[in-house]
Amino acid sequence: MKAGNIIPAFSLSKCKERGKVLKKITAIFLLLLFCLCGCDFTQTSVDTLMKPPTFSKVQEEISAVMKADPEVKNVSLVYPKSGDYRSAYVIENIDQEPSQEALVFYREASTVTGTINAIKINVLDQIIDKDGKSRWVSRLISNEINANSIDKVSIVEEDNRYYIIIGFNLINADANGNSKELKVFSYEETTEQGFQLVNKTNVSCMGYQVYDMNADGKDEIIAIVSSVQGEAKTITANLYTHEQNQFVHKNRTTPLETSVTEYTGIYKGILENGERALYLDGLSGKELGTEILGMQGDYIVNLVPDGERNLWELTNRPSEFNCIDLNQDHIYEIPKWLNTQSSDTQLDRISWSHYVDRSLITYLNTYTDYSLGYRLEIPQDWMDTVGTKRDSITNETTFFIYNPENWQDDSNKILKIKVQTSKDLPMGYHLLETNGELIYAYQIYGSREKSYQITESDLKRWFRHL
Repeated sequence: MKAGNIIPAFSLSKCKERGKVLKKITAIFLLLLFCLCGCDFTQTSVDTLMKPPTFSKVQEEISAVMKADPEVKNVSLVYPKSGDYRSAYVIENIDQEPSQEALVFYREASTVTGTINAIKINVLDQIIDKDGKSRWVSRLISNEINANSIDKVSIVEEDNRYYIIIGFNLINADANGNSKELKVFSYEETTEQGFQLVNKTNVSCMGYQVYDMNADGKDEIIAIVSSVQGEAKTITANLYTHEQNQFVHKNRTTPLETSVTEYTGIYKGILENGERALYLDGLSGKELGTEILGMQGDYIVNLVPDGERNLWELTNRPSEFNCIDLNQDHIYEIPKWLNTQSSDTQLDRISWSHYVDRSLITYLNTYTDYSLGYRLEIPQDWMDTVGTKRDSITNETTFFIYNPENWQDDSNKILKIKVQTSKDLPMGYHLLETNGELIYAYQIYGSREKSYQITESDLKRWFRHL
C-alpha cells in the first residue's frame, strides 16, 4: 500500500451525513439568530406577523400601515435566503428623492394544504413633514410573482437611477432546467399610474451574480442560462450590461460544462494577477467541479477550457467541498479531495489550488476535521507520508509517520490535537486555541526525523478553526 493511501476518505453516505449535520448546525444558528432579533417562525397573519415587540421602530410603523391596508391580509413574510438583504423589509432610497422607501416581501398565507401563493412586493414611501416627523404611505403592491422563495436582493445605482435586482427560486424548474427567475425593477414615476415598480429585465436562469467584472465602476449581471433543444443541452454564462435605463444582453456569452444540474456557489473574487473573476461550483452527478469566469475586453470568457485540455475534470471532488477564500484575499482556493478510502477515524486530506496562467497551482495542503471544526496546514512532503487517526470518544487525533505495522510506536508520532469543552487540560497537553466553548489542545512528540520535527510556533501558524 502506498503511503498516500492511508488517509481514508469519507464515503458518499458519510458526505450526506455530514451535510445533514451542517444543516442542523445552520438551523440551530438561525434559530438563535431569530430568537435574538425577535422574529417568530410561526407567524401566519398580519396580526401575528407584525407584533410591535418583534420589530424595530421603523418596522413597527410600516407594519401598522400594512395592517390598515384592506388589500393586505393574512400575510406571511418572505425572507431572502442569501445576499446583503436578509430581511423581509428592505429600507433604502430607491428613487431620486431624499427620503427612503420600503420594500416588503410577503405572500398571503395559503388556506389550502400543499399550495403556495404568489409572492408580492409592497412599496411604501417615507413622507417627511415640515416639522421633521416622518410617516409611511403605502404606494403600491406589485404584480404577483409565482415563486417558491426569494434567493437574494441587490440594489445598484447606474446613471443616477436605482435598480432592484431580485432572484426568485421557482417552484419547479422550467423545461430548460432553469430553477430561478431574475427580475430587474426600477421605481419610477409613470404618467398614468404615478410611481410604479417598472420591470426592466427578466431572465430565466440556473444562477446569477451582480458584479463589476471589468472594474469600470458599473455593475454587470452575469446569468447562468440552460437551454435544451431536442436532446442537445447547452449552458452559457450571459453578460448583461446597463444601457439606456435597462440591463441588456448583446450575445456576450461563453459556454459552460453541460453536465451541471445545479450551481451550489457563484463567488465574486479575483485571480492571482488581480483581475476580477467569478468562481462557479457546479454539481454534476454526485461531484462538484469548478469553472472560472473572467473578462477579455467587453466579453465574458470561461477560463477553464484550454483547447483540448479542460481543467474541469481536475477540479472534480465530492459534493460537500466548495471553493473557499481561505485567507480572505478574494482569491478563492479550489479544493482537491485526496482521501482514497472510507473511514470515520481519518481527517480529510485536501490540496487547495489557485488558477494561474491556465493551470491549477497548489497553494496549500491541509488536514481538515469538519466535525470538530479545525484544519491544519501542512508541508507538502507530509501529504503522502503522514497519517491521521481520530478517537471519536476522546476527540483526540494523532498525526504519525506512516508505518502500517506499528504506527502506535511513540517514535512514529508527530503530534496530537484534542478538542474538549473542559478548561482542565489532560497531562502533557498545552492550550492551542479556543473557539467559543471549544478548547483545542496539543501535544508534540520529538520525532527523530528532521522533516517531521515541529515547534509550538509551527503548530500555531498552521492551525485554523473553521
